[in-house]
Amino acid sequence: SKGVALLNSSGKVFYSNNNFSEFLKLSKSITQMMHYKDIFTERKSILFALEEAINHQRKTKKEIQISSPTHQFEGEMTITPFTSFIGFTYAYLIEISDYTEALLTDRGKVWGATLQRIAHEIKTPLSGINLGLDTLAQRLSKKTDKYEPDIVRIKNEVNRIKALTKNFLLFSNMEKPQFTKVQLSKLLNESVSVFESYLKSGIELEIQPSDYVILGDEIQLKQLFHIIIENAIDACGGQGRIKIKVKRLKTKESEKAKGESKKLEGNTFLEISITDNGKGISDEDLSKIFEPYYTTKKDGTGIGLAIAKKIVEDHNGKIEIESKLGEGTTVSVYLQTIEHG
Repeated sequence: SKGVALLNSSGKVFYSNNNFSEFLKLSKSITQMMHYKDIFTERKSILFALEEAINHQRKTKKEIQISSPTHQFEGEMTITPFTSFIGFTYAYLIEISDYTEALLTDRGKVWGATLQRIAHEIKTPLSGINLGLDTLAQRLSKKTDKYEPDIVRIKNEVNRIKALTKNFLLFSNMEKPQFTKVQLSKLLNESVSVFESYLKSGIELEIQPSDYVILGDEIQLKQLFHIIIENAIDACGGQGRIKIKVKRLKTKESEKAKGESKKLEGNTFLEISITDNGKGISDEDLSKIFEPYYTTKKDGTGIGLAIAKKIVEDHNGKIEIESKLGEGTTVSVYLQTIEHG
């Protein structure tokens, strides 16, 4: 089923069906001859898409996502101008398709696969613990005093399970961001300071000064940059260069950065790029880089970048990774700025 509304040439509603209101859960009731700007004041992404269609007189598609404690909706909106043979636009058709159930099903499959992987990951150290206990029992029965290697092995395997479950709970139960004004330069410097000992031993770091202010959860944003910087240091293997650059996107650059994203709105976006000259990532690994529990590291948990992606998306932003084997990696985070200076 679809939500449908028709606007006249001046942008006023002369028809809408029940699904249209139900999908969007607007606080105002839609009445005939109500202007679209009055209807969508609380749905900025829809407002911007409508203005684009009207200003450019072209068919426009927009992914939409609405999330609240009582309502979850994901779908696609299509706006089609109807034009006469002499070029006069006499109506705009707005169609909203509901993909919520299908997307939830897909996510269920992803989580099912993730849980299977967790079960497999936990099974391996449990087998090690059992083996260690058997060995320890044999040593005890022979009254030998060489218990330490077995105890250390068991402890290590228990710690592996603790790390797996801790990271899973962190990812699945991450709280919604508590938004406050955050000074970006201070945030980046504090994030970097955690790795000071690594930076003194062969890693060169360059941070471009920035006096931008963003609206976000300071703790979660620090965690985001910890993950990215730690990965960059790891990629450099103790020797290399890391550059952190911040730039404000111009209108056209911001539109390009947003692409088809259903999250990004407005033109006041910052691009925060963290570039290393480390070993790089293969195309195959890059395509799976944000999947929970996918890792190429020997001791990796595969949860860091999944958490990073969730933090960015919860901040209405976007994260992208570009990499070439043997040349290095750039992680670009797009976040909205509210002030400068």
